[in-house]
Amino acid sequence: MSNKQILDKKTIIAKNEEKAFDQKAMGNKLQGPGRHGVYVGSKAKNVKGTIRRIWDYIGKYRLALLLIIITIVLTSGLSILMPWLFAIAIDDYISVFDYQGTYRIAAIIMSVAVATSILRFISQYTMVIISQKTVKQIRKDAFDKLQLLPVKYYDTNQAGDITSKITNDVDLISNSLASVLTQLISSVITLIGALVMMLILNPLLALVVIVFIPIIGVFTMKIGKITKKGFKEQQKHVGLLNGIIEESISGLKVVKLYSQEENIINEFKNRNEQLRASGFRAQVYAGIVMPVVNFFNNFIYLLVVIVGAVFYITKLVVISVGDIYAMTAYARQFIQPIANLAQLFNALQQALAGAERVFALIDEDDEYIHDGDTSREHLSGHVEFEDVSFRYVEDTPVLKHISFDVEHGTTTAIVGPTGSGKTTIINLINRFYDVDEGSI
Repeated sequence: MSNKQILDKKTIIAKNEEKAFDQKAMGNKLQGPGRHGVYVGSKAKNVKGTIRRIWDYIGKYRLALLLIIITIVLTSGLSILMPWLFAIAIDDYISVFDYQGTYRIAAIIMSVAVATSILRFISQYTMVIISQKTVKQIRKDAFDKLQLLPVKYYDTNQAGDITSKITNDVDLISNSLASVLTQLISSVITLIGALVMMLILNPLLALVVIVFIPIIGVFTMKIGKITKKGFKEQQKHVGLLNGIIEESISGLKVVKLYSQEENIINEFKNRNEQLRASGFRAQVYAGIVMPVVNFFNNFIYLLVVIVGAVFYITKLVVISVGDIYAMTAYARQFIQPIANLAQLFNALQQALAGAERVFALIDEDDEYIHDGDTSREHLSGHVEFEDVSFRYVEDTPVLKHISFDVEHGTTTAIVGPTGSGKTTIINLINRFYDVDEGSI
């Protein structure tokens, strides 16, 4: 059996297991808080909306962002200047053995390199500060939301999955924010600047480079769509696996009491395999981009050298050795941002997948709107259910027209099989849920 057949077979098994797990989880959800399950539904992908939400956080630091943009523009400009300085050094000084001129141009090149490094450090340092403050606020908003969510949310979502949203998913946002914005601006400026310089130096050689760009662009976009889906699937399985780990630890006594060690191990094994399969698919597609872009990079570099050498030897086009060097450098500067954008695209897919999950948590409805104070100086301990009906899910009643009266100072036992509503009655008394009909 080939590797592809094995992968396809495991993928089918993982999908079938996931479907069975989701059906089982939905069934548990219908039983109420006496049983815990998780239901992971597919959410619409709203890339623009997610980016807008992230901007709402980082937009508070406008002055710092302005400083970052200025330093990135200067850094990119100096980087574009470097090949031109080397071309001058080769044609005007090195080729004619002008040692004094070579020393002067070398000093200028060194100064430009030092200035570039300092400016790059300033932009990265400032961006790290912004990104850390941003994710701190996102994490705080998510945690604050957890304090306002109704008990129903915790009954229908695994604790491990909730924890994963505040830790793993927020970390994805943090890791991407520090690099995506700075490299995105730098890549765009370098891309445009290198193109302009190539057109100025030699339009024919520039055309040799430009003709390959649509191929690289289409390839990157196609792979990007696949990787976004894969990374979102991977994050979902991380949350589910964390849920199993959390429940196996918190419910350790129950597992041992009923000798369920083998079942919990098998459940973990299945989820772990699904995480491996989804992570493998996402990383494989993401890993394809850079080797392909690097191949085009080296191929174009070689092509520019060959065509430039032909122009120089045959005198078909006026071009110098320094110009050929500058064209090869600008060709690399032109292709490298595309490679960077491909990497950034993969990082952005992961960040957006995590951000969607975090913002979905933050957007959950609060338990209730506190619109006034209600207080009693004395509670007698008298509990009365009057014709109470309740359901967790529409058309699936758990309690139907229940009435009973528990006097102060008396003890009442609630007895029944699993799923009969014992825990539900206690939750209603504590008002973790509101009744659908009747009163307490």
